[in-house]
Amino acid sequence: MQCKVARSPLRPTTTYRPRNGLEVRPNIQYVIDPGGTSQNRNALVFGLKTAANF
Repeated sequence: MQCKVARSPLRPTTTYRPRNGLEVRPNIQYVIDPGGTSQNRNALVFGLKTAANF
């Protein structure tokens, strides 16, 4: 029996604080067989989470 992983995330845990009250956190994921099918190509996905505290 073969087990197949649908995605393999690489998530940096670094939070950048360029100013007081502002946080920026990058997100990088390498997705293997997106959608659970091998018909789609693997994907490298970049994201950016920001938070502002007033």
